[in-house]
Amino acid sequence: MSSENRQYALEVANYAGVKLNYILADVLNIPDDLNLHEYDIVLMEFGILHYFANLNPIFELVHNLLKNNGRFILTDFHPFSSKLINDTNGTVSFKENANYFNSNFVEEDIAFADFLSEKDRKSLPKVLLKKWTIGEILSTLAEKNMFLRKFEEEPHHINNNIPAFYTIIADKVSMNSVPLIP
Repeated sequence: MSSENRQYALEVANYAGVKLNYILADVLNIPDDLNLHEYDIVLMEFGILHYFANLNPIFELVHNLLKNNGRFILTDFHPFSSKLINDTNGTVSFKENANYFNSNFVEEDIAFADFLSEKDRKSLPKVLLKKWTIGEILSTLAEKNMFLRKFEEEPHHINNNIPAFYTIIADKVSMNSVPLIP
């Protein structure tokens, strides 16, 4: 939540001749009086999900924002790379004692820390992140009645034998399906 990002977005929209309603709020606490619903597309990209301690509320919100047959597009860092891989100084290596299925929160530097001086970095607080598996992400989407249309993985720019990013395309569909096992 950044007033600077809001200002930048509004300036870009103005120059592009696009009307933009930029809401500066915690996404899970958007004021009800804004009456947000019935969108064709909800887009989330790069470094979103690891800030949520629980995926249910954010995917419930996505479902509620979309109109029927609306589309959700999520592009994010691949859990394989973010949980298991170090990519520093142009090389890729496995993190020591890494566990893809570890569900604990991890403490890390804030996302933009690498762009700051060493002095400024030391004064920043750490953030707690939850690094989800692909299975947890896809299962939660399915629980929210989102229909998976496409799942793509993109190779890492240093080593194309491992994934770096993924994209999920899912649609909100209205159908009452009966579970195979009640």
